[in-house]
Amino acid sequence: MFRGAARKYGTLAALLFGMLLAATSSFADEKDKEFRVTGVDEWDVLYVRETPDAAAKIVGALPSNAKGIRILRQRQEAADWRRIVYRDIKGWVNVAFIEEDIGDGRPHSLATRLSCDGTNPVWNLTIADGKALFLPAGETRQLLYTRIPKMAVNRATTWAIEAHDAKTDRSAVFVIRASGECVEGQATDKQPYEVFGNFTAGVVVNGCCSPF
Repeated sequence: MFRGAARKYGTLAALLFGMLLAATSSFADEKDKEFRVTGVDEWDVLYVRETPDAAAKIVGALPSNAKGIRILRQRQEAADWRRIVYRDIKGWVNVAFIEEDIGDGRPHSLATRLSCDGTNPVWNLTIADGKALFLPAGETRQLLYTRIPKMAVNRATTWAIEAHDAKTDRSAVFVIRASGECVEGQATDKQPYEVFGNFTAGVVVNGCCSPF
């Protein structure tokens, strides 16, 4: 009788241990990957909770296109939730709204050195080391001093860079978006960034950028 009970409960314990080990292994695998938000409308956000509960206190919000989300160590009983970190936000999100980020050709951050160009008319822009050189077609090169790029509060793939002309101190601004598929003119090669610029001479341009 006791041996039968021991075997019965021993088998149950082994089964539970196996399930726990599988869950632990799954979580360990997830910790080595990056995730992104899914299933959230473009205009909406994914709330991050203090505890794994839909009614728990909100400690942050992720944009609908947030990437680079990491899984942190967590209690195993929260099967439908994951404890995550995204930039300076830590908390819990429902697993239904994140998925592994297998990549779509878009860079996850803004390169510090960029070469941008466009056509009709031809122009070139180089950004590096706190400076930008803008060369409009047939005109004098403009040297601009740039500020630190600012990321859009609701788009992790868009940045604005403010600048001023080294000679006239007039302001300029250009917006860079990580699209992964920018094509300029008759070219067929896709470049990782698209740029929109409003420069000091009143010139507004649109083109593509690549790191160098």
